[in-house]
Amino acid sequence: METTTVSSKGQIVIPKAIRERLRLTPGTALQIDVQGETLLMQRVVKGYGDWRTMRGMLRVGGNLLGELARERAEELAREDARTQDS
Repeated sequence: METTTVSSKGQIVIPKAIRERLRLTPGTALQIDVQGETLLMQRVVKGYGDWRTMRGMLRVGGNLLGELARERAEELAREDARTQDS
């Protein structure tokens, strides 16, 4: 566990070993959350929202297994057509 100190401006330095391990570079956005007496910092990844925001993304009544079976049948048909042409 690393130790750091809060500056008079409220800033902290993330120790070099941690920055390197997490590949934190200047300009990396971090999200900070407080849980009791604990600060949690997490890198903000653009294009990937919080998993809780993904509610309702799947079609209602969608049949994932059926869709996968259909895609596989199409792939097999393409492979059969390609091998017959050769």
